[in-house]
Amino acid sequence: MKITDSRNFSRPVPSTEFVRHFSDYLAQVRYGRRHFVIEKNNKPVAELRPLEPETCTLREFVERWRTHHPDPDWADALERVGRSDRPAENPWA
Repeated sequence: MKITDSRNFSRPVPSTEFVRHFSDYLAQVRYGRRHFVIEKNNKPVAELRPLEPETCTLREFVERWRTHHPDPDWADALERVGRSDRPAENPWA
């Protein structure tokens, strides 16, 4: 297991504790960039870590742009969504 920043690595977490406090652990990963190893019966079974953002060079971006084929139906679908998006009715009016 490769940990890039040991300051953000936490102790192993029992799976029961992880499930009970899932949203807290997820927030620590998202905002604190922390890593967690989840254990079941004192054995590591999974790692929760932040995803690395996808990056590319300018040259790669230009090549992707050149070879990109836009969806011809996208604008029509966007129009349909816009027409169907109406404010909710006020039930007390």
